[in-house]
Amino acid sequence: IGAGTGLGECYLTGRPDGNYDVWPTEGGHTDFSPRSELELELLEFLKDKFGQTNRVSVERVVSGGGLYSVYCFLREKFPDKVDVEIDAAIEAAGDMKGMAITQHVDHTEKRNELCASALKIVVSTYGAEAGSAALKWAPRGGMYIAGGIAPKNIRHFLEHGLFMDNFLDKGAMKEMLKEIPVHIVMTEDIGERGAKLLAVRMLMKLRGTFGARLATGRKGVRDTSAPSWSSKVGEMIAYPVVSHTAAAMIGALGAMTLMIAARRVVAAANR
Repeated sequence: IGAGTGLGECYLTGRPDGNYDVWPTEGGHTDFSPRSELELELLEFLKDKFGQTNRVSVERVVSGGGLYSVYCFLREKFPDKVDVEIDAAIEAAGDMKGMAITQHVDHTEKRNELCASALKIVVSTYGAEAGSAALKWAPRGGMYIAGGIAPKNIRHFLEHGLFMDNFLDKGAMKEMLKEIPVHIVMTEDIGERGAKLLAVRMLMKLRGTFGARLATGRKGVRDTSAPSWSSKVGEMIAYPVVSHTAAAMIGALGAMTLMIAARRVVAAANR
């Protein structure tokens, strides 16, 4: 489960060969469930803001944009606590308003109570949503907290029990949740790494299909005389790239190219 621009959720299942399959979900669009009187008011604010009658997605709270929405709610509710200079800086931050808010949570001279309260609500809601996901998936191999919000605000996830207290706050299921290891992923480019890994796997699969066709002319027979690429996989995945953006572009373009090529090979094999 990873909060950043939005709230992404997925689960993994193991294969006999030791690799994993990733199953995407739209879990970030499940309902935001208030757990205090203040959060009930927040829900009404968000429903009005996003034109909803009955509910809003939890992503409206647990994300960078959600952090800004929570700040706006607190700004409206507690106008006497607004720091005009800080508020102007947040509004001028464009798509980085969430980051601008967190910068004024730990700032020694410019710490702002509204920013701190907004982050507290987001982190506690994050923990509650992760706990709800854990109840549905029972991931005894571990729950991994990814995305950009957690590593950038790691202290607030580890101190005061904000995240874990709400993760475990599931009544009779608390003991079951205690058995699930929870990890925070400090690497923020796992999306790019995933695209690169997918491209490598597709390339290996395509190479096997194409090699078999060239070597035997019969579908389903692998060319065993060709050199194996398996020893190169780790090297290809770990190879340093110039930038995260470049890695994402390489992975995405590579995957698209390989998908097109794979379809052509399959079509030719079936003729």
